[in-house]
Amino acid sequence: MSNYIIDADINKVKKQLDSKGYKFDKKAVVKFDKATEPEYPITTDTRKKIIEDIEKRLIQSLKEDTIFSKGTYRIYIRNFKDNDFGTKAVIESAEGEVWIRAVDIDSENRIGFGRVYSTNEFPSMEYEANQYKKVAILEKEVNTSDISNTEQDTAIIYDTNINQFHPVIIARKHYMGGFSKAYVIGGSKDNNWYKLSDFNLPTDSFEKVYVDVDLVKGNETYKIYSSKEFITTIRGEKPTYQLSPANCRDLLQVKLESLDINENFFVGVNGDWDALPRTLNEIEENVYSVDLYRLR
Repeated sequence: MSNYIIDADINKVKKQLDSKGYKFDKKAVVKFDKATEPEYPITTDTRKKIIEDIEKRLIQSLKEDTIFSKGTYRIYIRNFKDNDFGTKAVIESAEGEVWIRAVDIDSENRIGFGRVYSTNEFPSMEYEANQYKKVAILEKEVNTSDISNTEQDTAIIYDTNINQFHPVIIARKHYMGGFSKAYVIGGSKDNNWYKLSDFNLPTDSFEKVYVDVDLVKGNETYKIYSSKEFITTIRGEKPTYQLSPANCRDLLQVKLESLDINENFFVGVNGDWDALPRTLNEIEENVYSVDLYRLR
């Protein structure tokens, strides 16, 4: 219960319970069997590929996520079972700061990253981090300062899938939290912008149907941005099309790897360039201006 309320101090937990209206019911004795480490499956080629993908994405996040400055880090990937929906990664800086990152693994073994928790912000998670390290299937030291520009560029766009039309997606957070899908608004090629209407799409389907369209084929990688900064890189599935029941407008949608970020809205760009070279200037609420950047 202490960890659920995110506090390791039992007295603080009691105060929080009182403030929420909980009342003492009765005292009971609970007996726990001796704790044992879980049994994990052998490392098959499939599991090895998953671990390698997580490792690459972690190293990528150390270079790109603004919460991590250049320096030396030690990363740990907690072992996991074949029927687990994900695992945890522990990141330690040379200065002793520790983060826990949620890692999602879907049914097709694709990797998605969730929120990063700092043990400075949530002290009770320090115990969890130490437990994850004990059953780590991978431990590695990474120095992001030692990577040359060429090597860094290669690492950032590893295993990417860049479409010639560089599709752009947008998404708002679901009312229950998180992001699972996004809408394609268009793309750019040879300094020209392409709308959905520039492509051969169905015109009479109010039901979602998978489509084969040059604008977005599926499996593209998107660099995700908030209005202020780059966040992460994710992969999208094959698109579905339908007419909006509300206004009969074309809707081209892609399902995404699980994404849990502290933003209500994001823009994703399928490209290998910096899509936010200049930050936005807020004119008024939800109205921004920015110097335009050249299309690809």
